[in-house]
Amino acid sequence: MSATEVLTGVLVLVTAYYAWQNQRMVGEMRRSRELSVLPKLAVDLRLQGPTFAQVQVLNVGPGPALAVDLRIAFEPSVDGGEEREERPWEANVVVPGDGPVFDPPDAAVMDAFTAGYKQVRVTGSMQSATGEHYDVEEVLDDLAGRWERLQASEQVLDREPNERITRQLERLERPLDKGVDELRKARQAMERLAPAPERPVRRADGAEDQSQSRPEP
Repeated sequence: MSATEVLTGVLVLVTAYYAWQNQRMVGEMRRSRELSVLPKLAVDLRLQGPTFAQVQVLNVGPGPALAVDLRIAFEPSVDGGEEREERPWEANVVVPGDGPVFDPPDAAVMDAFTAGYKQVRVTGSMQSATGEHYDVEEVLDDLAGRWERLQASEQVLDREPNERITRQLERLERPLDKGVDELRKARQAMERLAPAPERPVRRADGAEDQSQSRPEP
């Protein structure tokens, strides 16, 4: 085997290695891009009062969930005496940090709901921003235990949205009032500096004599 053949073989191996490395890098970049916009749905109890909570499906992923098609099933306990309840829900987009909220069966009495139902199961499908399709399979189990621990935690409830909006408007009102006062002062200063408009002098025949106009007092 000649030196040329050896060098040619080495060059082929090096080229194949770099081609493999490039293909691997492209695959890793594709996976990284997909992970950066990957939606992830989770289900949990959302406390709304000392004796009441709702079921929330929340997008906890970094990317939006598109073409969301879900089934929310309330699975009864073996000895609860309740019937299985399933609700369909669809949305074109669910942005990160957002998601639907559902009243549980027997919503008026949370203890009755957790005693009659053992879990909430969320199934369906969704799509990422890159067009990848994903199956959804999330379960919120041990409802009675979760509700008991949620009550025992003495979690501080978020204030009413109207109250939050009122506080925000009050904070905005103070700088706005200050700005209005500054504008009023600036206008008064400009009026003091501006020359008084001239008042025309009328001749004996009633005509205005512009040549003898004098400033208004």
